[in-house]
Amino acid sequence: MGIDGFTLFRQDRISKKGGGVLIYISEGLSCKASNVSIILYDIDTVWVDLNDQQGRKLIVGNVYRPPNVCSEQDELLCKLIKETCQAKEVILMGDFNLPNINWENLECSDRK
Repeated sequence: MGIDGFTLFRQDRISKKGGGVLIYISEGLSCKASNVSIILYDIDTVWVDLNDQQGRKLIVGNVYRPPNVCSEQDELLCKLIKETCQAKEVILMGDFNLPNINWENLECSDRK
């Protein structure tokens, strides 16, 4: 599976059939798979080191967090995001399945 003119980075779901995450980066940009890593058994992530056209170095991440993830996996994901954001500029996207986030207070009334 590919798109002409783009480099594909993907992480297929390990624990279940189907799913996973991917990022397409234009072939005109300098990029490589990132060394960001942590074992998240139920959460799918893919990370790419990117040098943009202005010479900035950043990490692009894509995350899929299922709605029923345990608190231990949530803590590992938060740790991964915090450590990654300290290292470089980050663009993070994905489906975090947290519908009850209060964005004004940055709080979530429940995890599901």
